[in-house]
Amino acid sequence: MSEEEKNKGGRPRFFDDPKNVSKLENVMKILPTRQEAASVIGCSLKTLERYCQFRYPEGGYDALKKEFGDETLVSLRRAMLKNALSKGNTTMQIFLAKNLLGMNDGATVNIPDAKITLNYKDD
Repeated sequence: MSEEEKNKGGRPRFFDDPKNVSKLENVMKILPTRQEAASVIGCSLKTLERYCQFRYPEGGYDALKKEFGDETLVSLRRAMLKNALSKGNTTMQIFLAKNLLGMNDGATVNIPDAKITLNYKDD
């Protein structure tokens, strides 16, 4: 029996089970917070963080979220555009014009460095 095949005892790692990895990947598609993801898949926050650092040494949880959440963001954008264009949702059209096209209401106010002095009266 080789060194690797020996039973070292103890509990198996949570993410050694492919079902748990698959569950995490599916949950990440809805862009949860760290605590939400850990709660849904049934592990501690510390276990989730440790796994993310192991799998994505450079980005950790944020890299995992980006890998599986980008598809959701594209779907959301598609739904927003469909709602704005096909259904004529004016509110959504305004929102998208401001965010995608950089339009604004023209109500920009620039205040130069102002010095405010407060004088207090003695009672």
